[in-house]
Amino acid sequence: MERFNRKTSRDEKLKEELMGIEKRINLDLGDEHFCFILNDGEAHSLQKGMFNEPDVTITSDPVTLTGLIEKTIRPMRAYAQKKFQVKGKLEDLLHLRKLF
Repeated sequence: MERFNRKTSRDEKLKEELMGIEKRINLDLGDEHFCFILNDGEAHSLQKGMFNEPDVTITSDPVTLTGLIEKTIRPMRAYAQKKFQVKGKLEDLLHLRKLF
């Protein structure tokens, strides 16, 4: 969360694109489940468990997700290998792809 928020605070273009957007996001890491809110370019309210009606659900594993965040794994490669899946409306997915 901190890394994401630092990235959006430094990238004015990204922050501008995410302004006015509020999404409920589930993060399914297999044995662990989390949810958080993305609001105006900031991620907050991280908690264990999942929203009943999320806008977006990200399914991955901890190693792949860490690699994507640290940019040691390419998003398209992880997606092609089915190690990273995202479900939601196309508009929401287009916003999220900018984060990886």
